Amino acid sequence: MLRALSALFFVFAVSACATAPVAPPSPAAVETAPATPEAASITLFEGGCFYYSSCTTYEIIVRPDGGYRLNGQSVTRTAGWSEGNIGAEAFAAAEAALAAANFSALPERMNGSDPNVWRPDDYPCMNHAPGMRITRRTSDGQQKEVFWDLGCRSAAMSALLGQMREAFRYDELVAPAN
Repeated sequence: MLRALSALFFVFAVSACATAPVAPPSPAAVETAPATPEAASITLFEGGCFYYSSCTTYEIIVRPDGGYRLNGQSVTRTAGWSEGNIGAEAFAAAEAALAAANFSALPERMNGSDPNVWRPDDYPCMNHAPGMRITRRTSDGQQKEVFWDLGCRSAAMSALLGQMREAFRYDELVAPAN
């Protein structure tokens, strides 16, 4: 009897799976992010607030020709993915800012854990602050990524963020309109 019930259950389960239509995702639910990272690019991400909706959260990927893809996630001028071109000079300005900051020598995570970098007595970290991540990909496949917890104050990193924002036209593309 138990065997018969198990067999009957199995038949119903298989037939239900075989006949149940699967609805395709709605166009709004389909992610339009790039399938693969850009060959050569600089990506700037800002966000990660404790209260997600309380700070600007976005990611912008810029190629050497100035083409960009922007994902406005929270408190941004435009929500979701958009793209355009801000000119090759934008990428060149970002490259110059990274070179001036000695980006290749920066540690991967700058979150207050290294007293040689942060001098905690002078620059204490604050909890629940947003973060910044810069990713530099070269055309030969090399990648360098640095995350900075903005709660750890650093004049040099604040200057780099300001230069990256300026190069990538933050006020025009990302900052919410007043």
